[in-house]
Amino acid sequence: MTLVEPFALARLQARLRLPQTALQRSYRVGFLTMWQEWSDQLVERAERDDVPRAESLDALRAMTALLLGYQHHVASQVADIFARADEPLSRSREHVRNGLVQHLLREHSTPLPPSELALLDYPLDAGHVTVLLPATPKSAVRPILNALRQACHIRDILIHPVDLTSTVVWLAQPRTPGWRATRIAGLTDCLRSLGVEASLSEPHVGVQGVRAGWLQVRDVQRIRAAWGAAGSPKVLSYPDVSLEILLMADPVKAQAFVRAELGQLGADDDLAA
Repeated sequence: MTLVEPFALARLQARLRLPQTALQRSYRVGFLTMWQEWSDQLVERAERDDVPRAESLDALRAMTALLLGYQHHVASQVADIFARADEPLSRSREHVRNGLVQHLLREHSTPLPPSELALLDYPLDAGHVTVLLPATPKSAVRPILNALRQACHIRDILIHPVDLTSTVVWLAQPRTPGWRATRIAGLTDCLRSLGVEASLSEPHVGVQGVRAGWLQVRDVQRIRAAWGAAGSPKVLSYPDVSLEILLMADPVKAQAFVRAELGQLGADDDLAA
């Protein structure tokens, strides 16, 4: 038989971004209900017509096998239709999301309308901590994020590929209680335990906070580059290097300041060392 309506539902489900597990669960509930209804009728008929017990059980087994076979037939085909409909939609959504994030990160960008903000599927009005993973491509970021979700109880995450080898993510917490020091410490400890290279921002709130966090992790990354990959810690946060960031904003003036403050202590010899 041609499964017209289940296929249409699978395509609609893909457009609405409903997870496949939800639809499969609803199918299981529906088929269980169907099995119970048929079983009740079979038992009622067997009692009314005084059908022998062995014959009744054979009928129940046959009916169960038929329903389970049909369930498998429907669910497998619907899953295939969903996957084929979801793949191009996912690529399209990902392209749109990347464009919206790039717009938010531009200086003096115009506010996005609510309809476009909804496409991000991320609470922009929340409190954000930005994490730049300079050595992790987007294809490899999921295990890291899963660990962060469990360790820090983070539900909402916005992922954006910076280039082919690095990824930036925004982690959201409701404004109340927000990003407390203990939660940020837990986030940092989790990243250290994973052994990944990461640059963290301070917490920021709202749409402007998304861009503020991005600017901070870029500043942290510049300090990491100046420090050298071999010597810099794996995990660096903005408060850790805020003074260095201030000095590196104008390297020429920073060098003059250091020379003036250190005097002879700044000489490159054994005595000064």
